[in-house]
Amino acid sequence: AWLADLLLTWALARRHGASQLERLADLNLGEMLYWKGDTGGALQLAERALSLQTRFSGSDAMTDDALLVARIQLTRGDREAATAARSRAGDLETPKVQALARIVDLVLARASATEWAQADKDMPAPYVELGIEFALWAARAALDRGDSAAAGKWLGRARQRAGARPAWQRQISDLAAYVGE
Repeated sequence: AWLADLLLTWALARRHGASQLERLADLNLGEMLYWKGDTGGALQLAERALSLQTRFSGSDAMTDDALLVARIQLTRGDREAATAARSRAGDLETPKVQALARIVDLVLARASATEWAQADKDMPAPYVELGIEFALWAARAALDRGDSAAAGKWLGRARQRAGARPAWQRQISDLAAYVGE
């Protein structure tokens, strides 16, 4: 139902020339595809949202859009494009946006296990999806450091936080193969 609603919102906004509604639909649908592991489709929508935001609202109001592009590019392994997108993020005004920026910054900095653990303590609690994503990135970072035990612990947290949410199951199962589960 959520996908049909987002697609309907996107189609209606586009038909009526409501650029901000179209942008929000692109952003939300792009984020959902990103969660589901469809980085190609997610990137196309996220870049479109960023383009609409830049064109109609100016460069000072594109934080969510730029951070989504950065996260997708990191998933795709393109650190250069992720760095460029991160640099486009405007003011980090809300706790959620600050936390998303922190994830990107930790990955780009190749942060230590201690830095990931501290950042986890600082994550805003009310954002379940953010907690899932954070744990998945922390698991990937642990794998990059060669610490499969820590990666397994972070993956367990991601599973616990995700529960039965279908949007995350592909990323969790893909990562489980790398962890050795």
